[in-house]
Amino acid sequence: MAVLEGLVILTIILVGVWVGYAYWDGYTHSDDYGESHHHMPDVLPASHYPSPLQIHTSWH
Repeated sequence: MAVLEGLVILTIILVGVWVGYAYWDGYTHSDDYGESHHHMPDVLPASHYPSPLQIHTSWH
């Protein structure tokens, strides 16, 4: 019985991680959300941001 409970718990954890990753991956890549969400920095992929060096030099 303990083995069965362990498998159930492991399955729940794996499904939770998979769903969480799928949600985060969809949230951080705005291609599926349309142009209206592109003004939200949190939704843009990292490739839309300049490198830290470019950000630093542009501020000064």
